[in-house]
Amino acid sequence: MRCTFRSIFDYELISDYRFSGDTRPTPNIPRVANGVTLLIHEASFGDDQKEQMSLDRLGSKAHSTISEAIQVGRE
Repeated sequence: MRCTFRSIFDYELISDYRFSGDTRPTPNIPRVANGVTLLIHEASFGDDQKEQMSLDRLGSKAHSTISEAIQVGRE
């Protein structure tokens, strides 16, 4: 199965955005994204997958879970 995603932004409404992909949550993401109109933070794993996989494996894959991406956005 191949998935393709496309995003179109109305730059009159979204004047400033940040994209974070292929990373674990870090304190730098909220710092760099502070004050932006839109933060896009990739999440490769569902929360149910975090329990099935060890944190070491999640960390070595350098991806976030859905809840982690949401938490980064809230910070």
